[in-house]
Amino acid sequence: MLPNLIILGAMKSGTTSLHEYLSYHPEIFMSRRKELNFFVEHQEWRRGVDWYASHFGGSEGATVRGESSPNYTRHPLFPGVPERMHALLPEAKLIYCVRDPIKRFVSHYLHSYSLGAEDRSLEEVAALTDTPYLLCSLYSFQLERFLEFYPPTQIKVVVLEELQRRPQETLRSVFAFLGVDPSYEDARFAVPSRTMPPVAVRRRGPLKRWLVRRNKRGVYWIERNLPWLFGPPIGLPALSAELRQRLAEAFAEDTDRLRRWTGYDLASWGTSADAASDGRDAEARCARQFAG
Repeated sequence: MLPNLIILGAMKSGTTSLHEYLSYHPEIFMSRRKELNFFVEHQEWRRGVDWYASHFGGSEGATVRGESSPNYTRHPLFPGVPERMHALLPEAKLIYCVRDPIKRFVSHYLHSYSLGAEDRSLEEVAALTDTPYLLCSLYSFQLERFLEFYPPTQIKVVVLEELQRRPQETLRSVFAFLGVDPSYEDARFAVPSRTMPPVAVRRRGPLKRWLVRRNKRGVYWIERNLPWLFGPPIGLPALSAELRQRLAEAFAEDTDRLRRWTGYDLASWGTSADAASDGRDAEARCARQFAG
C-alpha cells in the first residue's frame, strides 16, 4: 500500500514530533522509518515503488498512512519533488510544519556545524542568499512548488509554536484535516516530544566525527537514543540585534505571503527575546561548545 499523507518538512520545525504524535492515533499508520526521501531523485527514488510501499506493510486497517521527509522542501537543492509526488500520489494530503524562520535558520546551521558539515561562521552564512539555511526558511517559496500540483484543500500548514503551546487543540485540527476522529486524546500529547526542544547540539569529539564519516544515520540514532554519548545539549544561541534584523528583513516578504495564504497570525516570529538579545556571539558560543 502507498501513503495518503506526506509531512513535507520543514527541517528543524517539528516534523519528528508531529510524526510521533500522529502515530499514537488508532486510525493513523506512520512509517516506522522517518525520512524515507523517496521522492528525492538522487536518494531513494531509484529504489522503486515496491520499496516505498514496503514501508507501509501492516497498514491495511488504517484510514491514514503517512511518512515525513523534510528533504521534500529543500528546493532547489532537491528539485522535482512535487512533480514526482503528484504523479504517484495525486490524492495525498500534505502537511508542512513551520516555525519562526530565524530560529529555524539558526537551528539548521547548528545542526550542520555539529556534524562537521559547516565551518563558516553564522555571520558569514547569514550574508549569503543561496544557502539551504535561508532557502529552507522561505516557507512560501517552498510551498508554492507544491501548490502548482496540489489544491489548497489538500495542504495544511502546522506552526510548531502552536503545537508546543496548544498540542491537543492543534492536533485536533490536524486530525479533522486528515478525516480521522478529531476528539481522540492521548496523555502523550501533553508531554513535549523528546525532539521538540530547541536544537540539541552535541560535542564534535573524535568519536562523532568518525561516525559521521561512516554512517550519518547512525549518528542521528545515537543522538536520539543515547544522548549522553556526545555530551549535553545546548539551546539556540542568541543573535546580535544587527544580525537578527538582517534575517528578519530577509524573511519578511516570504512570511507575509505565508500569512496571507494561511490566515495565521505570525506576528511573533522574529520578535522573541531570544532572537533579539544582544551581547552574545553565536559563533564564539559554538566554538566553546564544540572544543576538544
